[in-house]
Amino acid sequence: MHCAEEQSGGCGDGVFEEIWEGEEVYEGLGVCANDEEFGLVKMKLGLDPRIGWGPYRVGGEDVGMDYDSD
Repeated sequence: MHCAEEQSGGCGDGVFEEIWEGEEVYEGLGVCANDEEFGLVKMKLGLDPRIGWGPYRVGGEDVGMDYDSD
């Protein structure tokens, strides 16, 4: 969820759209009113923004994830 939000066009740096631009699979998808509702999706998945998630292995190091630190 964190990476998807960071890479989205509306909330992040737009890398996701850059990667998939021009691809038939992506271009054929419709627009949804909830496309950028990452908070809603996190809540529905049971990801409490008050709880830190992790640690996860990133580049051989254990790192904690704080999805909603801001």
